[in-house]
Amino acid sequence: MKVKWWHVVLAILLVFLIYKFKEERVADKGLIREKVNTIIAYEKKQSQLKCKQEALETASKVVDSLFNVWSVKTSFDTTGRPGIPNKPNRPEFKSPIENKPLKPLFDSLGKK
Repeated sequence: MKVKWWHVVLAILLVFLIYKFKEERVADKGLIREKVNTIIAYEKKQSQLKCKQEALETASKVVDSLFNVWSVKTSFDTTGRPGIPNKPNRPEFKSPIENKPLKPLFDSLGKK
């Protein structure tokens, strides 16, 4: 059996192509891994930014409501309400009857 020259060329070409595609696939796996890591890092960063933004919005709402409550509480007089004054001493009560002599009530009714 005689080996033809194009069989040899074809075999060498086949071995070369198999070896070349094998190298490219390995390189592609590294490239794919790099791209996937880049995408994961980007998504993590975006997720963290979104969480941070939501946390800041929630905190801002809480602080605003606290400021509103605080302003309502401090809008009143801050000096405080004055205390209840002490009761004055009872005055000594003297009846007018004690100072004047008594007169009969009905004696003056019949006289004109």
